[in-house]
Amino acid sequence: MKKLFSFALAGTMLAAFAGCGAESAGRSALLMKAAAAESLSYEVSSSEDYQNYLSTVERFAEKLAPKLVKGTKNSENAAVSPISVYMALSLAAECAAGDTREEIVHALGTTYETLSSQTANLYEGLNAERKDERGKLISKLALGNSVWLQDGAEFKETCLESLSEKYFCHSYSADFANNNDEANKAIRKFVKEQTNGLIDQDFKLPDKTLFTLINTLYLKDAWNTFGEDLDFTEKAYDFRNADGKTTSQNLLQGNYESGRVFEDETFSHFYTRTYRGYTLKFLVPKDGHTAEEIFTEENLQKVAEADYRKTDEEKNIKYYTRCLFPEFEAKFDKKIEDTLSELGIKKLFSNECDLSSFSGEPLRCSEVEHVTKLKVDRTGVEGAAVTIIAGEAGDAPPIWEKVYEEFVVDRAFGFVLTDPNGTTLFSGIVNHI
Repeated sequence: MKKLFSFALAGTMLAAFAGCGAESAGRSALLMKAAAAESLSYEVSSSEDYQNYLSTVERFAEKLAPKLVKGTKNSENAAVSPISVYMALSLAAECAAGDTREEIVHALGTTYETLSSQTANLYEGLNAERKDERGKLISKLALGNSVWLQDGAEFKETCLESLSEKYFCHSYSADFANNNDEANKAIRKFVKEQTNGLIDQDFKLPDKTLFTLINTLYLKDAWNTFGEDLDFTEKAYDFRNADGKTTSQNLLQGNYESGRVFEDETFSHFYTRTYRGYTLKFLVPKDGHTAEEIFTEENLQKVAEADYRKTDEEKNIKYYTRCLFPEFEAKFDKKIEDTLSELGIKKLFSNECDLSSFSGEPLRCSEVEHVTKLKVDRTGVEGAAVTIIAGEAGDAPPIWEKVYEEFVVDRAFGFVLTDPNGTTLFSGIVNHI
């Protein structure tokens, strides 16, 4: 009979594999440290292979996010973290074998060979920290992977080594069988520390848990170099919530960014940036359409591929636009195994599940839980640049007229928050403020 395991994600994804673990003294310990991660080099980050891999990561995000936020209540705001789900499934793929592994990597839009060679680069590119001269934290992006094993249970050390080397995954022991309360407290404390206190909850993993995979993601960044707050507009705007009611709200005044608003038949979109280049893109529906309706895979791909920084060459005009947008908070806490099944990951949840790369025990996945929190306010974003001047010999440069415009986010909207390389960290919809 198959033994069960479950996933949970908390900016974080947990995977608990249930079985009859050996009796032990009920302790918690570090079994194997993750390999040391380095900064992602420019040579690797700019390579064609890595750029192609990032494209597959984004395609997965564009497929997953609309499915997860579908059906969100008009009174709720939803933020999900596709990259956290992606990373947790990557860990599961390393533990899996045969058709189970093939289903996972196919749903991720890649191959096992590419996943096992490129995910380390993705991890290294998603960890960055910056402090000011006084040592105050201005910006941080931290991704973490770990696996927690039932104390005394036997697992294949070669798989733990692969998780450590390819995915920078720490291995810990915990006694779910004999001291379940303390094991859950240890995981709760671990997740809370990794997410800087944003995720603090009991995941209630059962006493039959054999092991659990944990991915955590934490993001914090200010709007500008000195960490100064954004100003609010002097006048209040009527923000139209998803239920049709309006809220009078002074909006945040983003910085002027190069480019113009993109217009589509059903929505318009533009962006604002944080100090370290994290990009917050707003998808604002047009009259007669809702935020959920326009938050689709097709539209997310359009937004990802948009080149806002175009100029009017004939008229020598350069456009600059700033977003006026509300402060908002969004979260997510749901089981998502059904959504993953819709994406083609089925054997992982059936008696045909093959996790033989990790253990000789017959296992299958029972559930997947995804938990996130995101806050955007006048100080910056929290959830848990570079200037290039190319010159060449030629005619005297034309004199450009500068035109400044505004993009007002005054109704329920969709959003995508990406890192400087365009990788989606959070996305979702805001139905009310």
